[in-house]
Amino acid sequence: LVYFLLADINEKTFLYRSDGTAAGTFPLMGLFHQSGGESMNDPYEATEFGGQLYFLITDFHIPGVALYRSDGTLAGTVVVKSFTSLTPTNLTVRNGTLYFNVNGTLYHSDGTGVGTVPTSSVVPGLGATERVTDGDKTYYVTGNKLYVNNGASDTLLVTAAVGSPSKLRIIKGKLFYIL
Repeated sequence: LVYFLLADINEKTFLYRSDGTAAGTFPLMGLFHQSGGESMNDPYEATEFGGQLYFLITDFHIPGVALYRSDGTLAGTVVVKSFTSLTPTNLTVRNGTLYFNVNGTLYHSDGTGVGTVPTSSVVPGLGATERVTDGDKTYYVTGNKLYVNNGASDTLLVTAAVGSPSKLRIIKGKLFYIL
């Protein structure tokens, strides 16, 4: 399945899914912008976990951010958990678990509201400002330092004299970034 955003003639944005056929292409939910007096911003931090799409949306009715899950059907696109006045970030999957940061507190989720809770586990680089995973390696930035974690330990790769590494990308198995 492919997920994408599409705006209508009234500039209202909808989250669509497609299996590549006309019958399998349809909107999953409407996303309306605050400037028009409506309720939501576009989804961000889209992450595949357990065969489903997880993403965050700022919802101005809460006010806060909601974690959503979609199995690619209208009925299966649901709010997992809402965070009033809190900001979840850095959705990531490590060792078969979905993790994310909520204002400095590490959470994990099994895809249900009651199963989305703070955790005591340590996930390398979760509090990082940038993070990218390639196989069993996680590259992340904290402050002005770029680290790699191989699942067992952290290794410092770069300390920037000015600024910090940004826009981490893995291309053909190699790490690229801007300094």
